[in-house]
Amino acid sequence: PVPGDTVAERRAVALGAGGTATAPRPSALDDVRRLLSREPRGHAGMYGGFVVPADDSEAHFGVLFWHKDGYSTACGHGTIALGAWAVDSGLVAAPADGTTRVRIDVPSGRVSAAVHRS
Repeated sequence: PVPGDTVAERRAVALGAGGTATAPRPSALDDVRRLLSREPRGHAGMYGGFVVPADDSEAHFGVLFWHKDGYSTACGHGTIALGAWAVDSGLVAAPADGTTRVRIDVPSGRVSAAVHRS
């Protein structure tokens, strides 16, 4: 688990809050990000996310989006992918035919993916 009460707080932990502005202290989570985003596993265009708890019960889950240089505050393509994943995996219940909104907390706020199945 990543410490923090909100996704934004968890991002601060991942960034190494507790160091200085010019030299943040790396977190154990950041070790995993670097492992996944660097060769031989990753590449310069690698993008991913760590699923974390939502800020409150109004969202289905939260996510810390990451790339080779650090952490983003949001990601449109990642939100689309996570919406599909949440429905396909059964994390978010959805009808076999219709549209379901998947609510995801990101460091910059709450986003929503409309997942349509037919």
